[in-house]
Amino acid sequence: SNTTDLIGNITASGGDIALGLYLTGSNSNTTTLTGNITISGEEVVGDAGAAGIYVVDSYDNTIQTGNITISGEEDAVGIFIENFSNSSLGNTIQTGDITISGGDDGGFGIYLFGAWNDTIVTGNISIEDPFAAGIIVEQSRGVSIQVNGDISLIGGDTVAIGLEDSDSTSITVSGDITTAHDAIEVIGDSDSNTITLNGKVSANAGDDAAIYVNSTSDNNTFTLNQGSVIDGRLYNDGSNNTLKLNLGAGRSYALETTGSSSWTIEDLNNRPMVTGSAYGIGVGNIETQGHEMYQRTYQVNQTLQQRQLANYKGNASPYWINSYYNESSRLGSSNLSSNNLQFSNHRSGINLGYRVTQYEQPIELLFNYETSSMNHDDFNHQISSDSMMGGVLMPNIQHIAGGELSVNAMVGISDLRGNRQVMTNSAGYSGMRTIGSDYQAKHYVVGAGWLKALFKGEMLQTYVNIGADINHQHMESYREEAYYKFDSRDITQLQTRMTLAVDAQPFNNKLNINLNLGVENRNMIAGTQQGLSLNNTKTGYSHMNQSNTYLTTSLNISYPFTNTLLAYAGYQYFDSGDDIKMSSGQIGVSGSF
Repeated sequence: SNTTDLIGNITASGGDIALGLYLTGSNSNTTTLTGNITISGEEVVGDAGAAGIYVVDSYDNTIQTGNITISGEEDAVGIFIENFSNSSLGNTIQTGDITISGGDDGGFGIYLFGAWNDTIVTGNISIEDPFAAGIIVEQSRGVSIQVNGDISLIGGDTVAIGLEDSDSTSITVSGDITTAHDAIEVIGDSDSNTITLNGKVSANAGDDAAIYVNSTSDNNTFTLNQGSVIDGRLYNDGSNNTLKLNLGAGRSYALETTGSSSWTIEDLNNRPMVTGSAYGIGVGNIETQGHEMYQRTYQVNQTLQQRQLANYKGNASPYWINSYYNESSRLGSSNLSSNNLQFSNHRSGINLGYRVTQYEQPIELLFNYETSSMNHDDFNHQISSDSMMGGVLMPNIQHIAGGELSVNAMVGISDLRGNRQVMTNSAGYSGMRTIGSDYQAKHYVVGAGWLKALFKGEMLQTYVNIGADINHQHMESYREEAYYKFDSRDITQLQTRMTLAVDAQPFNNKLNINLNLGVENRNMIAGTQQGLSLNNTKTGYSHMNQSNTYLTTSLNISYPFTNTLLAYAGYQYFDSGDDIKMSSGQIGVSGSF
């Protein structure tokens, strides 16, 4: 029950046995070291070894703030704990790096032998030795080890994490693991252990394994969290060993498994996967398709409403053109589920048209061209597209209930190109592979709108606009390399809207200001299921976000230079119940002739 504080460094050199801190046969002591432990020596035959922190048959609390550096010593260990005689739990916390180099017969970052201690290292473990290990847990039960940095090993026969004859051990590594041999080995009779990985795990190229479990080790669980990458074999000879994948719904994976036993695969992010294999696909554009369809026609509908209003007021120009650029995004859900996938979208396009007046009812001919770039889940899946749409608007086909009814119809086509990041442990890809896709989609839209004036003054007018569209999209089937195949998909979506418009001319018609406030809803009424194949095995995904409501606002300003030439500027913004936000703007000069 002693408390010891040391402020300063510990330095040892040239000894047969070199120990920075040595505790043996002690109980309930608290030792705090603020400084570095540095040990150096020569490679002498028969050296008994060196250790930064050495605890035997003790259950103590030990805290070191600083680095542990050992060079030129055989059997060097950063932290060694042996504790067969005690069943009480101690704690060892080291804030700093563990660096071992220059030996020729073993170097170990953390070695727990029959131990009950919990150990936390907040820095990196780096070892250069022909026989080395980052973490060894041998004949231990119920211990916990946490490494918040990287584990990097250079040498011929190395392992980053090794469990031998140990049960119910919990190990978490937040950084990357790099080794010249197997990265993680579970051998002997090691059962019910849990290893959680948050970084990249790289084994040596060839037959070495990222995770290796022998035939007498059962019921172990390996969890791969978001940011994890596996580069190396997943080898399993034991029973009921589990891979839990918590990578985020946008991540895709195609992992090869080896060994005499099958892994139990658990996907924690509700993504399509094949049971009994390690193939899964990020939901990407499957989950965002409803919003993509809405966004594809959003800017067109803004223009159609403006044209209907111009016809209603009797000042519609015969020719018109406007360009736009918009950005929409969603931050995404912290629980990594597919219900709220993070994305960002950039669109730019142009609308142009001609007003045909030789018929009893005027007809507006409309053409739209748009380019788009969609980034899902921090570039795990990217889609770019070029799209064209053409159609007609009849702005006042019928006078109903004091207002004007309009109808519109449009058809279009989109060429889409995708790039998907896939985690794979196949040789030659270093854990990640980029696969591509190329496909088309066809669009069909029919809709109607009703416009009525609420107030008409000399310099101020207000209007209400109620509209609805049926938006249908046919997406052709396509493949993404050898991993994934998407079935063709037909989606039908009902889009409704209600807008309050305010028109103002404050300077004798020299400036026109138009403000719109509205609410819009899109609801997927058909095509919610996407059929697909993973590694030639059929599966599917049901669209989660079938409905969404958007609060919209826009401000448009125009200034006429002459009767046929005007300058215009506009800004649009919406915010949705699904946490999607969009900003759009345009500026230009328009002329009629």
